[in-house]
Amino acid sequence: MPTGKPSKTPAAPGAQFPFVCIALEEDSVVLTPLRSQCNLQNSEGVELHRLRPFSPLTHVSWRLLLLFLCVSTALSAHHGVAAYDYSRTVVAKNVTVTQWDWMNPHCKIHFDVTDDHHNVQHWSVEMHPPEMLLEHGWTRQSLHTGDVISLSFRPAKDFSPAGLLDVVTLPNGMELVQNTLRLPEGKTMNLQEWANFIARK
Repeated sequence: MPTGKPSKTPAAPGAQFPFVCIALEEDSVVLTPLRSQCNLQNSEGVELHRLRPFSPLTHVSWRLLLLFLCVSTALSAHHGVAAYDYSRTVVAKNVTVTQWDWMNPHCKIHFDVTDDHHNVQHWSVEMHPPEMLLEHGWTRQSLHTGDVISLSFRPAKDFSPAGLLDVVTLPNGMELVQNTLRLPEGKTMNLQEWANFIARK
């Protein structure tokens, strides 16, 4: 029976280690088998936590724990998605990019909209971080200040001029998305219809 302390004897190749070092570093979870030479500190000297071993009958629990850690990390990195209305999609056509943020934790497209009374509204549409957008064909050079684009996005629930990107059409006609799996668009409206909807609230 395990005693709750890491073994001092090096394990045979392929053997399962009864303990795991867990390190939460920024947006990632690091799991390291606890060998005889493994201490409970990371490279910065921060103490790591140690798990007691699961019995042979609880492999399902072990897998569920790993799944929980991965999902929790993903949600913590993208906790802001709950702020957007997924029952509606706003379409902005032929708007000019005023700023393009290619950075963590979220990339953003900024553009201005002028209403019928010549009032300028500054919009900001949020996206995934760069490492996730790279998987869908995005690069730092995908957009530039001054580009005229069209885009659709999920509007903010608090009616602020913000959104979560669905798809963008670049000046050359190419379309880029931030998710391969796209949710139903729901009720689609243009910027003026969205402004009218807010005014009735």
